[in-house]
Amino acid sequence: MGLQLQPFTLGHARLLMTIESPLMETDTELTLSDLWVAVYVCSIKSWSEAHKMLINGKAESEAKKHGDSFDLAELHQHKKAFRDYIDYYTEAPMRNDSEKHYARVPWPWLYSWLLLKDNVVKTQEEAWNTICSDAFAWNACRCAYNNDENLMNDLEVDFYLSE
Repeated sequence: MGLQLQPFTLGHARLLMTIESPLMETDTELTLSDLWVAVYVCSIKSWSEAHKMLINGKAESEAKKHGDSFDLAELHQHKKAFRDYIDYYTEAPMRNDSEKHYARVPWPWLYSWLLLKDNVVKTQEEAWNTICSDAFAWNACRCAYNNDENLMNDLEVDFYLSE
């Protein structure tokens, strides 16, 4: 779509969840404007800069500006590419939390708080600019170190996915 995507950070996830972007869900209807806003947000390295662009309307104006030159027939292809981008950065070790079918706190906020609490990062800005896959890997190591029995090994994952 012409913009260079940055690594998907906790801050990007926070912003897309806050604006209820349909791209954060797997099977939702999507407009060209939805896609452009998400791509624009994720093309900005700093989550706070992306947040400013959302607040001042620049993300939506960019979406409208580029929407006129976009081939609507390619919308599905671009949606898939963007989902692949999110999936690449949000792969995480699976957990067996079958008794709990929900999270009390949205995951970007939870991981940001954990990074701050454990002094992995020093500021909120650093936490929100942490690449999602890095936060997940750090948390998996923390859980393994603390003998978290909910972490699943590869055989358990294969069995779980085959059901």
